[in-house]
Amino acid sequence: MKIAALGISHKTAPARVREKVSVKSSRLPALLGELAGEFGEAVLLSTCNRTEVYVSCLRQDVKERLTKALLNGSHRNKELRSRLYFYSGVEAAEHLFRVASSLDSMVVGETQILGQVKEAYRTALEQNATGGHLNRLFQHSFRVAKRVRSETGIGRGNYSVSSLACRLAEEKLGGLSDK
Repeated sequence: MKIAALGISHKTAPARVREKVSVKSSRLPALLGELAGEFGEAVLLSTCNRTEVYVSCLRQDVKERLTKALLNGSHRNKELRSRLYFYSGVEAAEHLFRVASSLDSMVVGETQILGQVKEAYRTALEQNATGGHLNRLFQHSFRVAKRVRSETGIGRGNYSVSSLACRLAEEKLGGLSDK
């Protein structure tokens, strides 16, 4: 089996482009079912800063098939296609570890992403879209994220994009209580 990941994030596309690929929660069960049916195992992570699909399969055309599934008929759109990234094998696993550990976040060390990764995995489990390969990969990613946080202190500040924006606004405006 081969692990593969295809996605778009704040590093590769502005919000207006990412919105075109975002997966609404109402569409998630059906899309997970389609992905699992085609690839065998699938987890879909969709947040405000990224949309990523992780699969385990033997297909040679995995990148093209994932692109078509993720872009939902817009797969011919060159702008969207040029913003996607694709990893396979060890690179896909390493990417998930960086994401879960918030090393690939807009604000490195932010605390929300690990919860979002866990929720995406839980949803895939509930939809019977995962199997042995992705189960092991995601469980390992949670251990890696915990280790990164505990050994580096990266999450010590518990920052998020919104908390940093509020802090900056307070500094620039001299407080927010009267605003």
